[in-house]
Amino acid sequence: MGGGSMAQDSIDDLVSILEAIAEDDYSRVPQGHDRASAAIRKIIARRQNEMVHRLDEVVENTIGINEMAGACASMFVAGELISKSADSVAVTSEQLSASVNSINDSIGASRELTGEMRKKAAGSQAEMDTARGITQRTADSMRSAVERAASLVQASEEISQIVGTIDSIAMQTNLLALNASVEAARAGAAGRGFSVVAQEVRGLSEQTAKATANIHGMVRNLREEVTTITKAISGAEEAAIAEKQHLDSLGEVITALVESVNGLDDRLTDIAQAVTEQTGAASELAGAASEASRHSSDNNEAVKRVNKSLEALVSGAGRRLAEAARIDVPGKIARLAKADHVIWKKRLSDMFAGQLALNEAELSDHRRCRLGTWYYGPDAERFRHLASFQMLEKPHAMVHEAGIQAVRAFNAGRREEALKHYRTVETASVEVLRLLDQLVREDESLLARAS
Repeated sequence: MGGGSMAQDSIDDLVSILEAIAEDDYSRVPQGHDRASAAIRKIIARRQNEMVHRLDEVVENTIGINEMAGACASMFVAGELISKSADSVAVTSEQLSASVNSINDSIGASRELTGEMRKKAAGSQAEMDTARGITQRTADSMRSAVERAASLVQASEEISQIVGTIDSIAMQTNLLALNASVEAARAGAAGRGFSVVAQEVRGLSEQTAKATANIHGMVRNLREEVTTITKAISGAEEAAIAEKQHLDSLGEVITALVESVNGLDDRLTDIAQAVTEQTGAASELAGAASEASRHSSDNNEAVKRVNKSLEALVSGAGRRLAEAARIDVPGKIARLAKADHVIWKKRLSDMFAGQLALNEAELSDHRRCRLGTWYYGPDAERFRHLASFQMLEKPHAMVHEAGIQAVRAFNAGRREEALKHYRTVETASVEVLRLLDQLVREDESLLARAS
């Protein structure tokens, strides 16, 4: 009875496992060594492989369809941006054309001014040359006057020497007349006439001495005046030389100014030619921008039609993914998470395309999504030692955080900031998908070794 009871229990277990298999539940595997258990294990292994391949196909199909739909939404957003940019370029080109015409008018006026500047600079240069010649002649005259004053000083010194000689002779004459008067007084009546002559001679010598003294004073005054005049003339000569040097420098400046004005006129001529060319280019640019805007609008309409067709495929893929998610096979969560992330990214693309409104309060963080619930739960315990599992946390968190930031910025009207966060989502999502694929391969390798 005991053996029969055990056999019956074994049969009941096998029947229960077969009933689970009929419901696509392959989590229970018979452990017996009998032929029936071995056959059921083969069935379970084959069905698990079939279900894994089916799940992979559903996931890849879902990823492909959602990636395509997301790409269409991104194309629509890009098309809108291109259209707006093209319209802006067209408006800017028209403004540029008007500005170019204004610049052309300004250049014409500037060339007239440079022509007047050239004439005035040429006149100033001629006047400067004349002033330099006058200043040079003035300096030469001053130098000649200084030389003549030096000659006058020399002549006054010679006069002074002659007057000194005369003064010496007058003194000697005065002494001789004095001696003659003394001798005449001794001679008495006989020397009286001689005494009168001696006194007259003394008077003349004294007058001569006074005259020479006056001449000495006048010569001294003359020398002082000549010295003062010489200093003044020397100062004037130095000033004339300095003025000549200043005029030379100013002449160089005016020459450089004339050259600059000529160069400016040449540059204005080149600019006027370039501006004329730019006027035509601006008109062509405005026309091309308008054409680009029209093509972009047509392209957006085509993208809308494609996206509408894709929505049916997206819905079908979603239903097949939900059905596949009910099947319990190895690596199911990692496989489903790949599709989840692409769908999450596609929803963001739809938001940018204006096809879906998202509220950041309704968005889950990386701990509450399907992958996060599994990642931080007990079912992932046997994966925690794997490098791919450990590396998965950071990019997964970045996908959710950047996505929430993108929704927040988009709803606040900060479109450029939202697009920046969306690009972060795309980059991090690529890393998440890579690590999930690696995790699936490592899990399959572990299961193969265990069997």
